[in-house]
Order: sequence, then structure tokens, then C-alpha cells
Amino acid sequence: MTCDRYMTLLDSGGWRDGSEYTPAQQYVYVKGFAAMARGPSVGIARRGKYETSYWWQPDGVPLALAIGWWKPFPDDGISPHQRWLDFSRPNDGRFVRPPEEVFEAAGADARLTPAARKLLLAMAGGAVLHENAWRWTEWTLQMPGCEPAKTTEGRGGILKLREGAFIARNGTLPPGRLERWFEFDWSVTDHGRGWIEANDGEKR
Repeated sequence: MTCDRYMTLLDSGGWRDGSEYTPAQQYVYVKGFAAMARGPSVGIARRGKYETSYWWQPDGVPLALAIGWWKPFPDDGISPHQRWLDFSRPNDGRFVRPPEEVFEAAGADARLTPAARKLLLAMAGGAVLHENAWRWTEWTLQMPGCEPAKTTEGRGGILKLREGAFIARNGTLPPGRLERWFEFDWSVTDHGRGWIEANDGEKR
């Protein structure tokens, strides 16, 4: 966890007194003091069945803090184990996705590869291009009446269509380091439909 994120959690509100915690299976944020420490520290742990039980981290190691406060995780869909992995990694920027390139819309005279042309026509005809994005991106294409099938950005023609702004994401991918999977469908843009009208209108 970077120093900035550590301090943000340490100074955040919503902390509850340790006496209010009921031993449970759910992990929580905890705040307390390590031996001989002048200031508090934070961690992720849960306490065992008894009030005298240790506070355990998700890796099964006791948390060496005298816990004074705790608070639940935000309801953001991140699993406790993944949250702890992100919390404990020393290099917080390890999985930062590079900024996405912004492409200018191509004209009706743009040349498409056979794979890109086939994909564009398929999407205009009702096929669904679906994106799963986190530390990497996975693509599936679902033709009408069929099960989704995996495809790739390059071989499937997706990159070529993105470069010409012929297709667009139905939503916004957050910039920087993603904390979980994000899912989007992609649709044909007005530029894409204009290209079809100019080049493949009779084939639709």
C-alpha cells in the first residue's frame, strides 16, 4: 500500500470502537498500535470466535497490533482476499493500466482488414462484443442465437475498428489502477454506420 493510500485510510472517518466488534468470519479494516509505536497503524484482519482470540490476516498470520478501532469494507464488490493483496503489495503501481489512446474518427474511405470488416458488419447486425477489463482485457463476441465465443483484439479486428472510432465502449473505463473487473458492451458508432452505408450498404 502506498503511503498516500495508507494515510488516507488511517485518517478516514467511520471507525468504530473495538468493543463493538463481534467475532465473525468477515474481514474488516482495523486500526491499532504496534509495540512501542507512537502512532496508530491500519490493517485487514478478523478476530476469532472468542474475545481473547487473535486478530488474523487473510494469509493466516496474526496481526501484531493492539486493535482499538475497526470498520467494515465499502460495498464495492472487491473480495476480502483481493483487497488484502492490493493492500499488502509494496508496489501499488504494479498493475496500473496505461492510458488509452484517443483515436480520430476515420472517413468513409478508410480501408478495413477482412476481420475488421466482418466484425463491424456482425455488430451492426446484432452481434454483441463484450469486454472484461482489469489488469488485462478479455473479449467475447456473441453472434445472434449463439453462445459467446472468445476473440482477440488484433486477430478479431477489434483494434482496427477502435483505431477508426467505428466502435465505442458503452460506458467509461476508470483511468489508472483498476481494483476489480469492469464489464462493457461495445456498439457501432455513427462513423461506423456511415462507413457501412458507403461501402457495404448493399450487403447489410
